[in-house]
Amino acid sequence: MLRAFEKASSRLLISALAVILAGCATTPRQPQAQMERRVFAMGTWLDYEGPAGEESLRASGLLFQSISDSELLLSTWRTDTELARINAGQIHWKHSVLSRHLENVLLWSSRLEGAFHAGLGKWILASRIREGKVDAAALARLSRHKRIPRQPSDPDWVWEEGGFGKGLALDLAAEAVLVDGRAPQEWSLNFGGQILHRGAGRRLVAIAHPLKRSSEMGRLWIQNESIATSGQAENPGHLLDPRSGRIIPDEGSATVIHPSALGADIAATALAVMGPFRAQEWWKRVSSKPEFSGLQWIWVERTGRITASSGLRERWTDAPSEVLWIGPEPVEN
Repeated sequence: MLRAFEKASSRLLISALAVILAGCATTPRQPQAQMERRVFAMGTWLDYEGPAGEESLRASGLLFQSISDSELLLSTWRTDTELARINAGQIHWKHSVLSRHLENVLLWSSRLEGAFHAGLGKWILASRIREGKVDAAALARLSRHKRIPRQPSDPDWVWEEGGFGKGLALDLAAEAVLVDGRAPQEWSLNFGGQILHRGAGRRLVAIAHPLKRSSEMGRLWIQNESIATSGQAENPGHLLDPRSGRIIPDEGSATVIHPSALGADIAATALAVMGPFRAQEWWKRVSSKPEFSGLQWIWVERTGRITASSGLRERWTDAPSEVLWIGPEPVEN
């Protein structure tokens, strides 16, 4: 169930004062009042921002409802959802309403050289990370006795939505608004830290230090894209190495930008699993391939050392001078 918490009034008041002050300035440009809405969905906060007015009110309602509907499809915390029924063997994943989306998850997994795995549900449960704990011993016992599944037909494959659920839910929400055809010109959703932006404008996003979340490493802009970050700092122990089923070390955080929220979500998880040096080598091999068009990334290590794809060089304001840029530069269409 969604619980809505409106916080638009103070923002609208500030925007209205800005409009009045702008009328006294020499430039005629006036800022547009913004609407913000917040709900609690899929275990985290979901924030909407767009221009004030009926279009935003309608669009935010559609977006919130779509996220709520996605929870009824994707949650593995309950037994009556589509994904839970697939895991229980009640329905084959290829015959489910999620088949197209799960095919896309598997496609992304195949591109990431084994660093992302959507079927480690048994290992996630054994780690007890979903309960807010980490049972490394139980995880090690399971890894000794169970083979890591390689495809959904393997008996030990259990779909785990943690690495792709938010991204897929955001993409489905954007589709719902697009089909409706009455969305504002620009809007964005912040879903537990993953942001999806749609519109002609640019949205600035802060890049945080993995150990000091209030410490900014600069800001960069996104436009018609999603940005997602993954790492062990905020939820220690929740990232597993798909090759072994073991918990990966906490080296820092990986941030990915991609036009698809699903792509950003999955790739951020994968790059966090790779670590900064393996991520660099992977990018050098694949950056020129068409399937990675539009993908950019940043690795911030615990020491503050930053590695980033060179396509972000012109987007990043106040970036530290010691950033290691990994090419090649994107080719203009």
